[in-house]
Amino acid sequence: MDHPSLLEELLLEIVKYIDIQTLQRLCLVKKSIHRIIKTYQSSISSHLIKTLFPISKKLSFELFNPGPALQNLFAFNYRLETANWLSAVAYENYETGADYFYPKDGGNISASDSRGDRARASATLGWSVRWRLADISTQIILSRLPNGAQREGNMSTICEQIPKFSELEHEIKRKQLEYVTNLSHAEALGFRDTERIISAVFADRVFDTKRAVHPKISWNGYYQGGGVTDNWLNWLVLREGPNMFKKAWGSEKGNMNVSALIKNEWEKRSKRRLEREINSAKVVEKAILSVTTMGPVVVEMWRREKELFGWAIMGMEVERVYDGIHFRIGRRAHM
Repeated sequence: MDHPSLLEELLLEIVKYIDIQTLQRLCLVKKSIHRIIKTYQSSISSHLIKTLFPISKKLSFELFNPGPALQNLFAFNYRLETANWLSAVAYENYETGADYFYPKDGGNISASDSRGDRARASATLGWSVRWRLADISTQIILSRLPNGAQREGNMSTICEQIPKFSELEHEIKRKQLEYVTNLSHAEALGFRDTERIISAVFADRVFDTKRAVHPKISWNGYYQGGGVTDNWLNWLVLREGPNMFKKAWGSEKGNMNVSALIKNEWEKRSKRRLEREINSAKVVEKAILSVTTMGPVVVEMWRREKELFGWAIMGMEVERVYDGIHFRIGRRAHM
């Protein structure tokens, strides 16, 4: 690589002190600027990740199979921001009165209330686990697609182009379990926090279908059986990842699109395939939640629950930072 010119050196020095959004805008200002940033993308990305994010976030949100450094940086930032947003929105609109463990305690937590920082941070870590699990399935699905197959869209749809679905599910489950064995206690607890959030999201949703296999899809009693129920929605969440919730909560149109996705994918599956997918998700989730049954982890979990829900009183209306989203989280979805 040639020695950088004076203009390049000046730009590279400026880039050291900007955030990711400003860097993205800079790439769109002028082709010559974009070219310089792209030429030195490796050092730029490395510097910004090191200076803007704690090491724990880097380890949790970096991509398993990164592409070019600049693309990886933008994807990393998007995932972290999305996870933070999902956690804030969920707790701001989450009524813990439906919680199996705390049927009478708890309530909404404003995104601006610092007392909810620990809960939101834990849930954010949990979303990173879900993103990794979705990454694993995506990588395997795309590697098995035949030539000429559709490669863009929802993974739950794309994977139907692979004929030997039993082998596919077995391989995905095996790889996800390998990843799960290396989770920290904090990551497992974070995953459990997202379980509670997802339970609240789907608790009041029913997707009526005409299929004889099952009269309807619902999320009844997510915590029954130690945290996992025999529900196909568990599998769908592990395949589509956190982006599914970003779409559903981001707009009314997105909410209806996700509802339609769930209904359409459910209706076209055979009973045998549904059973295979349900079992695959159940095994993976049980492996993760088993980490949270260890003595020290249980103590930490209950201490944190008491700390959080001791002041968040059910039914208390909070000052919402993300107003207008509540109806998309609790809305019934009869299709």
